[in-house]
Amino acid sequence: MTGRQVPNIRQKHLGSELRKLRESARISQKHASEHIDGGQAKLSKIETGRQHIRRLELIALLDLYEVRDPALRESLLSLLRDTRKKGWWHQHDDTLDADAREMLSLEADCDRIAHFSAMVVPELLQTPEYARALIEGLGPHLPQEQVRRRVELRVQRQRILDRDTPPQLICVLDEGVLHRPVGGPQVMAAQLRRLVVLGRRPRTLLQVVPLCRGVHPGLHGTFRVLFHSSSTALDVLEVTDSTGSRYLHDDAHVETHRILFDEVRAAALPSRDSLELITRIATTLASTAGNTA
Repeated sequence: MTGRQVPNIRQKHLGSELRKLRESARISQKHASEHIDGGQAKLSKIETGRQHIRRLELIALLDLYEVRDPALRESLLSLLRDTRKKGWWHQHDDTLDADAREMLSLEADCDRIAHFSAMVVPELLQTPEYARALIEGLGPHLPQEQVRRRVELRVQRQRILDRDTPPQLICVLDEGVLHRPVGGPQVMAAQLRRLVVLGRRPRTLLQVVPLCRGVHPGLHGTFRVLFHSSSTALDVLEVTDSTGSRYLHDDAHVETHRILFDEVRAAALPSRDSLELITRIATTLASTAGNTA
């Protein structure tokens, strides 16, 4: 993953929420900055997410802004804690940039994922063999140790789907994804069988846009939206193209892609029909693999 569009998504979101509360309370930036014994430039950086705010400073500002709602106060304090939270992914700091670590943190905490993929099986659904073939194919000069670490990272990410209460995953694939034999027929057949197993889980819904639909809204490209249910809702959009991934959390971009996702789903087969299609393609691939063995 590349790019520095959002250095710290949670920190930027917290700053935006504080700015809204200050403006709602009709308090000047100068007055608020004096209240926490800081300069106006410091508060400006806090409100734009360029500087971390200490817990006591946050509490002082919430008191100044007369934020009485206990749920809202706790939500903002929780958001502050999360800006510095470390998870299992920090063992991969040598292969992840700051954006990727932040996105994995948001992924681990989200309640719902809406994902459309136009090219390959999404990382959360990949078998290790499929992931390895894809990583090696996209980076033919990568050392084998880096390939191994990246595969390991994807497998670890997938553990969120095995929780007692996993996030709801709604995944829509273009049918072309199912016909691209990443790793060869045997690897691809196993990958498709894996999709069928996952698609039958209670909190996973898998749909396919068939090739016969022709042009459909998903041809704009691959994207996913991570939804969070907190009172200070932090919904994040990830858009992927040939240059890497961009992460956006402004309401306009998120809402546009939420609507786009609904349009893509409307063009897709129902889940049961989608799983039947995937099963048929997997059977054909397995037969091909058997004939060439």
